[in-house]
Order: sequence, then structure tokens, then C-alpha cells
Amino acid sequence: MQGNWKYALIICVVVLGGLFELMKSTDFADNQAALTPSELKALDFQPYARKSGDTQVSEGQKTINRLEAMRARALQARQQNGGHQYPQEHSFHQIPPAPPAAKKPGKVSTVKNKKKKKNAKSPHKKKTDEEKPPVAKKDAKKMGDEAVEEKTEDNDIFAGSGNSTPEPVLPPIGVGAGEDKEEVPNADEWVRRVLARPSLAETTEMIKYYQSNLITAEVFYYVVEQMLSDSQERMRELGIMAGNATPSYRSFTLLAQFLQDEPFGSSVRTKANQALDRYTQLAYLNVLESVMRSQENPGIREKALSLLVDSARKNLAAAANNPPPPGPTGQSTTSPLVKRYSDILNVLEQMLGSGTEPAQVSTALQNAVDGLKGILNA
Repeated sequence: MQGNWKYALIICVVVLGGLFELMKSTDFADNQAALTPSELKALDFQPYARKSGDTQVSEGQKTINRLEAMRARALQARQQNGGHQYPQEHSFHQIPPAPPAAKKPGKVSTVKNKKKKKNAKSPHKKKTDEEKPPVAKKDAKKMGDEAVEEKTEDNDIFAGSGNSTPEPVLPPIGVGAGEDKEEVPNADEWVRRVLARPSLAETTEMIKYYQSNLITAEVFYYVVEQMLSDSQERMRELGIMAGNATPSYRSFTLLAQFLQDEPFGSSVRTKANQALDRYTQLAYLNVLESVMRSQENPGIREKALSLLVDSARKNLAAAANNPPPPGPTGQSTTSPLVKRYSDILNVLEQMLGSGTEPAQVSTALQNAVDGLKGILNA
């Protein structure tokens, strides 16, 4: 009896252990079969083994088999219900996304709502129409007219007017005004534009800039000097035109020096002489006086003295045809013009008597003194 009691106690312990393991297996199934087969096999159920004859039956192994079967069914059921293919090893870290929320039933649309929806269908088109800048057709036409006028002005500025001096013209809009004004071309730029090829338009524009005080005399006359020394005859003609359009001491000396280098009989030389003839006018008499007293090239001073005599002959002859009215006592007053040339004659005689002038200048001085005396005493 004592031996049976021991066996009965062992059987009870085994049964209780089996029930306990069964309860644990239920927890395993509920926890998504957390134990892997390798972990289940690692459990030690040898103390609960029962021997029956030659066959050793392990209750623990049976429990393992039941747990594996339960785990397999749980995995199969999960795959069928969820449609997700999970690996055999437990790695349930990726939670499937939640299904999208059901849309709320829309409101009943009215005519006003339909209009709003219709307008909302093409917001980009409406925005594009609003943002499109207006086409400046009128401005483009105006710009075209201005271009035609400017072209006509460049072509006709010296044609058919009888006056070779152009009127001062303001530069194009945007030059010399505002923070974003165009930079006035420097000497290198004018050399590139004017000397690249003979161009009446470029030469005329340079004259306009100079007369508008947008380029300095140094830059202007540097370019004119390069034009007068150019090998192309047309370029030299344009240089004479530029000098003739801006009568001054510097223009006179450039044109007079040009005559020293240009061959006789040249058509360009004739035009240079015609440009210098304008200095016989009373308005430019002071230029001739300044040149004859200067230290310029003897040929330039000789030309000034020659034109001085021509100036006296022309202007005194015109004054003789229009004598001043007689004075209160009935005697005619001395013409201011006669006095002016008489003063110049005195200066020439002093220069000639100094004996310091070059031979070429002394000869020109003597000719000028003789010419003025003959005109004044006539």
C-alpha cells in the first residue's frame, strides 16, 4: 500500500503539471504563439516522465506536440482572417494600416453650390488670366515710330539744309538720367563704334553726344583725329564733317593739320578747305587770333594768318556797303569793325618785329600785314 501511495502521488503531480502546462499553452495561443519550436523543445519535462513497460512515454513531449499544433492552427487562422503572410518566426512588428474612415454623406447641392463648384474646377485658368501682363501693343508701335524718326534724322542731318552744323540733339532716353542710366561710351567704345567702318549714323550720334556735353572734348577730338588719319577716304570725309560740325580752336587745328598731310588735288582736301572757310566769319575771328599767337605747327599758323586776311577783306567789304550813320557834327564815326582789324594789324606788326618767329611764320606774318594794310587803306 505504501508503494501504491507513492505512485498515486507521482501520478497526481504529473497530472497537475500537465494541467499547469495546458493552462500555459492556452496563454501561449492567446499571446500569438510567442514561443518558437526551438524554445519549446528547450523545456525540460524529464522529471514528469512516466515509464510503462518497454515504451517510455514523455508527457512533456505530448504537451509540446499539442502546443505546436495549437500554434500552427493559430497562425493558419490569423493568415486566413487578416490576409497577411507572416513568417514562421514571431516578428509582429509591422502593424497593418487602419482602414480609411468612411466618408460623410454630402449635402444637397443647390444652384448656387453648382456655380461655386463650376468656378472651382479651373482655378489655375482663372489665375493665369489674372496674372497675364497686358500686351503693350501701343508702346511697341510707338517704339517703332521713334526708330524710324531716328533713322531719318541720321540720314538727313546734313542734307539739303545749307547749314553743315547740326542742331544739338538730346541723347536717347535713358542716357544720363536715373540710377539705371546707360553708361556713356568711353574713348575705346567710340573708337570701336566709329572707326570699325565708315558710318554716318555713328558719326552723327557721336556729334550729338558731344554737343549735349555727354562726352568730353578730349574723347571727341581724339576720335576725330583718328578719323582724319584713317586710310579710307570715306572715313576722312566723316572726320571733316565732325570737325566742321563743332567749330572751335581744336577743330581748326585738326583740319589745318589735315591739309599738311593730304595730297593736293584730293577731293577730301577740297572739303577740308571748305570747312576752314567758315572761320572767316566774324563769329570765329577770335579763333584765328588765338591760333596765330599760339605755338602750333607753322603750317597751322600760316593757314590762320591767310584766313585772317580773307576775313578782313570779306567783312570790311560788307561793312563798306553798309556805312554807319553820321555823327551829330556831320562827321562819320570809325567803324568798330575797322578798329578791330586795326588792332589785329598792330599785333601782327609786333610779332613780325620780334624776330623770334620761324621763317615760315615770318613770311606768313609779312603777307598778312601787307594784306590788312591794303584793305584798311582802301
